[in-house]
Amino acid sequence: MIGKAIFNLAIYYLLHRVTGLNNDESRRNHVTVIGLGSMGKAVVKCFAKNDYSIHAWNRGERNRQVIKDLHLPNVEVYDQFYKAVEQSDIVFMHIDAGTNLANTNTLIRSTSESSSWKDKILIQFSSHTP
Repeated sequence: MIGKAIFNLAIYYLLHRVTGLNNDESRRNHVTVIGLGSMGKAVVKCFAKNDYSIHAWNRGERNRQVIKDLHLPNVEVYDQFYKAVEQSDIVFMHIDAGTNLANTNTLIRSTSESSSWKDKILIQFSSHTP
């Protein structure tokens, strides 16, 4: 119980209070996870365990299905990238940008002309920046 409280406090303080985002209570516990390989899967499990609503996307159907098969509460897996991004103010990206940098840039640019990225926090977990 203490671990969960510390986790929630850290996420709230670092990602909400410092940035001023998520003043809308209905979106406070929502995160988007892009890339559902081993790291993305671990992040989805961690947030689900701590009562967050997770909006997830992966390019390949296989990893999307792996997350669906876990039957975690409050996890919705999307077929379209931009729909997952639109659902929360915080986006955790777990795409191997080193080998797929062009693909990562294409994904981000495909939604940049809409309001999808406006006022979002993008947390990129890779060795390269898109």
